[in-house]
Amino acid sequence: MDIRLMNYYTLIIFQEKLYNNYDIINTDGSAYALPFLFFSIMLYNVYIKEEKEHKMIKGIIFDMDGTLIDTNDLVIDCIKKTVNKYLGYIPEKDSFNEILGKPLDVQMSFFSEEHTTEMVDYYRKIYLERRDEDTKIFPGIMELLKALNESKMKMAIVSNKGRRGINHGLEMFNMKDFFEITLSVVDVENKKPHPEAINKVLQIWNMRKEEVLFVGDSHNDILAANNAGVKSVLVGWSILPKEQFENLKIDYIIDKPMEIITVI
Repeated sequence: MDIRLMNYYTLIIFQEKLYNNYDIINTDGSAYALPFLFFSIMLYNVYIKEEKEHKMIKGIIFDMDGTLIDTNDLVIDCIKKTVNKYLGYIPEKDSFNEILGKPLDVQMSFFSEEHTTEMVDYYRKIYLERRDEDTKIFPGIMELLKALNESKMKMAIVSNKGRRGINHGLEMFNMKDFFEITLSVVDVENKKPHPEAINKVLQIWNMRKEEVLFVGDSHNDILAANNAGVKSVLVGWSILPKEQFENLKIDYIIDKPMEIITVI
């Protein structure tokens, strides 16, 4: 049960017990007015306090690919072509569940440590040739960012993507002005799921962990939020299977971007 409801029910029970045990002085019930007023004020104060605590989110950190912009098909196709070129086969679907959301060098080394460098270079080449045509913004994201911006919510991006890739996506969809901070894979020593990048944002914002949400689509995103101690939001448009998230603490799951408004 929600802790706020427990508090409300507790005070209501106190009121009822007082009513049942209070000596009846006046038949019109006026003898109950003062204690009822007292506990009503207590009940109201609890409600206000809990609501303030519930609505204490001051900053939201977003992952990028798979969360704000849709590069899923492009990424998967480029990985398939890269692996086929260097290793002579097309990866099975389950392979992608293991690597999506991780840095590019980690993705390529999953298939071949020997050819990682060449595979990374080739992947980048074919990805860049197609990214303008095959990159999309998820429906509802722009409306969400505008609403959060109007409410003065601080926003940041923490991604395992490179700096040029992040800047390209932000400029392509006119999102750059929404984000005060953008941290790429080259801006930290430890990549997600390590909490370094999230902690760096908290430090810049001078915020407590309880005041920040992290929104992402991958196992690495949720694990990074867990490791940093911030609340996590899993987007329902993730292409990864639910089994990927079974042992992780997920505070919220949303099906549409604007649902984030209901949890801040």
